[in-house]
Amino acid sequence: MIINNKDTEEFGATLLGYNIENSEIVNYDDWMDGSFSPITHRQVFKFSYVECNFLFEQNNDDIAEMMISNFIKHSSKAEIKIEDLARTYKGVLDEINKDKIVKGKFELTLKWKCEYSFKEEPDFILGSRTGSLFVPGNTETPAIVEITPAINLIDLNIKGLGEDILIKNLTANKKIIIDGEEGKVTEEGKNKFNDYDSWGFPYLVPGENTISMDKDNVEVKIKYKSRWI
Repeated sequence: MIINNKDTEEFGATLLGYNIENSEIVNYDDWMDGSFSPITHRQVFKFSYVECNFLFEQNNDDIAEMMISNFIKHSSKAEIKIEDLARTYKGVLDEINKDKIVKGKFELTLKWKCEYSFKEEPDFILGSRTGSLFVPGNTETPAIVEITPAINLIDLNIKGLGEDILIKNLTANKKIIIDGEEGKVTEEGKNKFNDYDSWGFPYLVPGENTISMDKDNVEVKIKYKSRWI
């Protein structure tokens, strides 16, 4: 098992088992007097939970307690990768339970409150003015858009990434990054938000996404993770 890019064995933790709970569902609905059926206005999926049991075996209690303390600290905000599963879970530590078995031997149960699970996907390059990208998963996911113009351009319009995007004052061979995860726009590492015009930041929806731009001589690369509730 990998947590934040480190094998749990590095902390002396052996995974005994795990359980994944489905996302919480919150319904906003009404059942009006005299109505035969309720009205569901909307349905929201919220946190899911990942619970894992670990075994710690050391020569004495002091070493075991130190290893457990280091492991909990490392895992408080976690990206959790379990060998049997293709997806990674992102969450914060919500519950801790520790039971002593014998001297130097403990069972530790950690439960994370997770936002979503995700899977790294290959970069998509828009090789012409229009392209199609199929996104696995079952919920929207933010996108990171890298724009590299071959020539100077007054502006560039991009459609198909949520709200329409207009980026102005593009300079040949200078990469612009529109980061939908962090909510920022940069050119060669410098802030370029003043040249960005959109109602939001780029994202992709599950299934087919048709993406287009209105200029040639531009490379557009899209990076993203497919997401599941």
